[in-house]
Amino acid sequence: MPWIKVNSELIRHPKFKKLCSLTGWSVNEGLGKITRFWMWVAEFADDGNLKKYNPVDYFDEIKGNNDPMELLRHFEEAGFIDRRKYTVHNWFKRMRSYLKAKYHMANPGKYKQMLEEYEANTKGNTKDSTKAGHD
Repeated sequence: MPWIKVNSELIRHPKFKKLCSLTGWSVNEGLGKITRFWMWVAEFADDGNLKKYNPVDYFDEIKGNNDPMELLRHFEEAGFIDRRKYTVHNWFKRMRSYLKAKYHMANPGKYKQMLEEYEANTKGNTKDSTKAGHD
């Protein structure tokens, strides 16, 4: 069963505030919706790669009155989904402990591949910081 790390700083993070502003969500609504989005990703796209899915798939449970394509634009603009790679921003960093526990014995090659892809994608990226744990 996937578990999600949500740091207390999330509700004060500029990216989260921007997402709430773009979507019209309250802080509490946004917290629930971003957590549910991450839960879906952990269960169905645990590598953080959204390329094989349609936004309807991963935004279905949180969309409310929002169009899934509109939510995709908001998540990209706020920085929660990387446009270029179509991945959840810093997903491996967020989920490293869970992924390591999940694949340590069952499929260590998959964990190693995820780690290598994450390191290749973040190499030389000076903005790749865990300071707030969710950027």
